[in-house]
Amino acid sequence: MHPVVQQHPPATTEPRPLTSGRDARIELQVKEQEVSQLRIAALRALEHQLTDAQSQYAQLQSQFEEIKSDFQYNLQLLAERDAELEQADAAAAANAAELAAKTSTITQLQAQLPQAQNDAKLERQRA
Repeated sequence: MHPVVQQHPPATTEPRPLTSGRDARIELQVKEQEVSQLRIAALRALEHQLTDAQSQYAQLQSQFEEIKSDFQYNLQLLAERDAELEQADAAAAANAAELAAKTSTITQLQAQLPQAQNDAKLERQRA
């Protein structure tokens, strides 16, 4: 196994000479300001991301509500269509029953017709 060697990035500035206490405080204040500015920039970036995410959420929520409304409308249409089909089926069944009854009546009358014609003929002959 090879030992892990940590490499440090090359220095971007040349080493500084030792500074006085006053210079060190000023440099510390400068670094603190830089860190503060970086934090503010990071915070602004996060706020921007949050705003974007909230906007996207609102858009998706709106799309969801629209799809949900469309679905409920279509579901209502299907329920109404099913009710109409049930009514049409009931009407068709009633019409079929009425047709069967009338067909039966016609068949009975057709069966009685020759006898009635014969009776009428005999009645005319007697008169």
